[in-house]
Amino acid sequence: MKCISWNIRGALKKGALAFLWNMVKNNNVDLLILQETHLISSEADDFIFRYRRNWKGEFYQSTGRSGGIIILWRKSAMEIRCIHKNDQGINGVAKCTDGSVFIISGVYASTNYRKRKQLWDFLSEVNTEHIPWLIIGDMNCIREGNEKMGGREFNYNYAVSGCNTFIEEVGLWEDEFSGPQFTWTNNRKRAARIQARLDRVLYSGEWLDKNYVIKVKHLQRLEYDHRPLLVTCEKEGRKNNGEKYL
Repeated sequence: MKCISWNIRGALKKGALAFLWNMVKNNNVDLLILQETHLISSEADDFIFRYRRNWKGEFYQSTGRSGGIIILWRKSAMEIRCIHKNDQGINGVAKCTDGSVFIISGVYASTNYRKRKQLWDFLSEVNTEHIPWLIIGDMNCIREGNEKMGGREFNYNYAVSGCNTFIEEVGLWEDEFSGPQFTWTNNRKRAARIQARLDRVLYSGEWLDKNYVIKVKHLQRLEYDHRPLLVTCEKEGRKNNGEKYL
């Protein structure tokens, strides 16, 4: 199974859409998680309807032109049943055509650390019942000082510790990634430039128990402020020869 997660900053932008579907085609993707879609309810419905031939979807609408999350999945690969959603995340149970099951959480965390704590509390209550769990998206925070360059000096405070405490208490894993170090930039130049690793993938130990390997690649950013993430879940010891498996 391959997934792309991207803070698209506007899902109706023609350039961004062309870039997105080119990535989907080139990487044989089955699952898409988009943050900051900037789509109200009717627009999100239309967006999903547009791709109805091969894809189904779930969304949480934006507030005006702020926020918004969409999850799209290829109908030939899986079905996802939404179990809960709010403005910071969509949780669902994914059942793949090969019979395997996992929990997916597509996340767009608030930039406000107080509201972001509500997300960690919300995710902490997800009952996975020993089912593999993937949390993917824009966490809007870093975990340590080497995940940021430029701007204010790094300070390990409650805003940072909230994410780390959640990961430790729930018992999630995070592996190394390939590609450029930072996933976001403010697109400024020289001394005003800030870069950070805001987008990430977390997963539960059940993936390891079932001998799956989670691989994360930071893709090219072009002129956009966020890099897309390519996430691959595959059985250890098996090479991806074009077959789709979870």
